Amino acid sequence: MGNVGNSNNYNKYTIGQDNTKVYKQPIIQEGNEISIGSSDRSIWEREDTLIFNKIPLKKGLTDKEAEEFAKKNSGAEIIIREQDGTYSVYSIKTSEEGKTINNKDFENINVIDITKDVLKIVGGKKAYISTSDNTFRTFDKASFSLDFLEDDFISTNINLNLQDIDGIDTSSKKDLKGSLNGNITIDKDLIKYSLQNAENQTGVDFDLQADPKNNQYIVKCYYSGVPIGDIAITPTSTGLKLNVSGLAAGAKYIVGGATLGVTGVAIASQINLGKIVEGITNNFSKDMGFKVKSNSDTEYILEPDFKSNAFLKEIQLKDNNKIKIEEINVNPNDLKIKLDEYGNLVVDIKKAEVIASTNPDGQIAKQDEEGSDYLNIKLKGELRNDFQAKVNTTIDLNVNITNEEKKLFSK
Repeated sequence: MGNVGNSNNYNKYTIGQDNTKVYKQPIIQEGNEISIGSSDRSIWEREDTLIFNKIPLKKGLTDKEAEEFAKKNSGAEIIIREQDGTYSVYSIKTSEEGKTINNKDFENINVIDITKDVLKIVGGKKAYISTSDNTFRTFDKASFSLDFLEDDFISTNINLNLQDIDGIDTSSKKDLKGSLNGNITIDKDLIKYSLQNAENQTGVDFDLQADPKNNQYIVKCYYSGVPIGDIAITPTSTGLKLNVSGLAAGAKYIVGGATLGVTGVAIASQINLGKIVEGITNNFSKDMGFKVKSNSDTEYILEPDFKSNAFLKEIQLKDNNKIKIEEINVNPNDLKIKLDEYGNLVVDIKKAEVIASTNPDGQIAKQDEEGSDYLNIKLKGELRNDFQAKVNTTIDLNVNITNEEKKLFSK
């Protein structure tokens, strides 16, 4: 890398393969245009600056209006979800006139380098990019695309039938017992999000491929652009099975220098199989609610941690009342996990046993002499791709009262 004295406002250059100087673009921050990173497709093209214009093209839009406007507008756009839930659309371009910002630029992790936080420049809750070829991507985790701006990471449809053993007028610990039925859908984009978090921790790049026909995910693993093997993720009756034998075999193959010689040995010295798997399982646990149940050298079993599910840890009722789930026990025969036709992960639950508390810090519940009261709670929830949860609950109540209390209510 060298410095340039006076070279048409370019401030850096590299030496190309033909021994000529290839100049880079300057840092730009003039008026409303701000440099937020770079685009560098290959050694045959100069590195271009990504320029963001902080004056919106349009604002106060719904998600659908923002999507439609971005698709009709030429070039690429940054879309901001504002604090009030509306959307604003901004332009983004490269310093080379007429050069596009395409979906493939983000699929190749070495092309786009974002160096500034757009949300700190303009405010807002979440930033997206719409590429020149009309693909939506989250801006903070740009290695995966979204079907639409408000694509949910998790959707939940749950039905709880609960018996309140000491009556609804008493709050206590473990006073609710009953059953849970329903389903939880985990969007494949959340799996990609978890894998990218694992990339940041392991230094390994992951490419998720969904295979609904065979009810399986294949995760292709790369280190410094070199394939090092695959991980197979297969749903079972108890959770997810991670088979890492393909990754282990790939690592051994590289260690032997069979594919890349000295380079392969150097790469293999950086590969830590345990660290790679730990990075994946830790993020699956944090983001998706699966925890490691057992493992061997080549196989890991992850089971759903329903009690830690974002929608089931606490269920908000009316008047700031809450229910805390203490236990959820599912018979493997009543649990079905599969890929749907779009590659999303669907968890179907039937007749799960539930124990919950209206006051988790209170005394253990005792049976009410008047008999138990009964609650039916229908819960629908979505976890959006900015990790904001939207929950809707409806409650049907059946209260047991004494004959004397019935006389009071009949007056």
